[in-house]
Amino acid sequence: MPNKKNDDLPRAWSGKDKRKYEHIKEGYEERGTPERRAKRIAGQTVNKGRREEGRTKEQASGGSSPRSSAGRSAGRANARGASGSRSGRSGAGSRASSSGSSGRSAGGLEQKPKAELYDMAKRRDIGGRSKMNKQQLVRALRKG
Repeated sequence: MPNKKNDDLPRAWSGKDKRKYEHIKEGYEERGTPERRAKRIAGQTVNKGRREEGRTKEQASGGSSPRSSAGRSAGRANARGASGSRSGRSGAGSRASSSGSSGRSAGGLEQKPKAELYDMAKRRDIGGRSKMNKQQLVRALRKG
């Protein structure tokens, strides 16, 4: 009988991908995460790595990927910048208000929604992120 563990995994995955999937899934399950969620997180993590390594096609649908939501939020931010409402914010001397369009080339963190900044901080294991406001998250992400 074939190995039940890997029966439902994509054939395109390498042996390394399958081992990584199992390792991540088991780690989440050991911490009390339900099996279904652990499988989803492990699969998403493996697929993200494959995408970053260029071993998969880019996502065709809009979906709920961070890339598509970042594009939408950047569009809204650009519209705000054009109207000038953003420059009237308090916080004199902040790079966001004084840099104009050059701020976007330096990473564009100010353009991202707070939830996305929080997720980035979580991936980088930045401490105290849950109590930070948006500008504090931007500073923490830039620092390290």
